[in-house]
Amino acid sequence: MQPQLHHAGIEKTPIIVVDDVVDNPDALVDYAASLAPFPAAEGNHYPGLRLQLPNEPIVTHYLSAVCRTLTRLMGSAYGLRNFAVHSASFSIVTKQPSELGPQQSIPHFDSASPSFFAVLHYLSHHDGSATAFFRQVRTGFETLTPQRVGPYGQAREKDEAINGTSPGYMRGSANGYEEIGRVQGRYNRLIVYPGNLFHSGILPDDYDFSPDPRRGRLTANIFLNGER
Repeated sequence: MQPQLHHAGIEKTPIIVVDDVVDNPDALVDYAASLAPFPAAEGNHYPGLRLQLPNEPIVTHYLSAVCRTLTRLMGSAYGLRNFAVHSASFSIVTKQPSELGPQQSIPHFDSASPSFFAVLHYLSHHDGSATAFFRQVRTGFETLTPQRVGPYGQAREKDEAINGTSPGYMRGSANGYEEIGRVQGRYNRLIVYPGNLFHSGILPDDYDFSPDPRRGRLTANIFLNGER
């Protein structure tokens, strides 16, 4: 493993990057393929398929290994005393740009809680794939807190009234947001960031939106609740 710590934007939000995080990522891809087809993701944000990981030994072993890896890193980066898995799933981006809703064409956040964290494990080989992080230009917010929810919503309404929302996936600064950093997708790379940091997936130009776990942009998405 090769852990790195990056900081995004003016707020210097820590982002953990760990390469070669598991010994046999191919086994995870094979397991994901055995569970296909995945159902469509629920809610307004994820543009594709999402399957909650079943309670099986391979999953228990995998999540335990990830948590062991992150214990020291989460403490040093975020000052956490402890954390627990909130949810875990396999995900594949399948929606064409023309199929996206307005909320899927702008950066999003997972939770306004400062103790909620996203773990993204890349399990596909797609040069040009990435996860990017953003600042909302009108407010200057890079992270959302309960106190910022109201002002952020008002600013978003103003942006939409003046500029609308350009359809399609985010590609750099657009729609009232400025990109403040990105982590390139790499097979068996794991990244961790606070769920209240504005973010969006970046897709390669030649991505074909396949629902096949062996071809599509397969990731394991794990959400953690932390205790400071």
